[in-house]
Amino acid sequence: MNQEPRFQQLLESARRAPVSAEEASMPYGFDTRVLVQWASAEGDESPLMTALPVLRRGIVVGAAVMLLSLAWGYVAWSHSDSDADVGIAESALALNLPESTAP
Repeated sequence: MNQEPRFQQLLESARRAPVSAEEASMPYGFDTRVLVQWASAEGDESPLMTALPVLRRGIVVGAAVMLLSLAWGYVAWSHSDSDADVGIAESALALNLPESTAP
């Protein structure tokens, strides 16, 4: 890549830069403020955590609808009257075909 030599050069200059003791240390009380803020934010919930109960209810309702439709389809399939279907087809054929006269 074209950017790799430039990137390596920047890393080398950063390594060679002098670091003073004042720049390397954290400001007074910084760690305490960070820990206090982290502890106070622990009770706050993310938007995903507040949406999870709604998502769970949606999944449960969707699964219930799916199971009901499967049960309804199975009942309709198992109680289909194939003899009635055959009778309808035979009567339709009888209406369209002329009677044959047997000698």
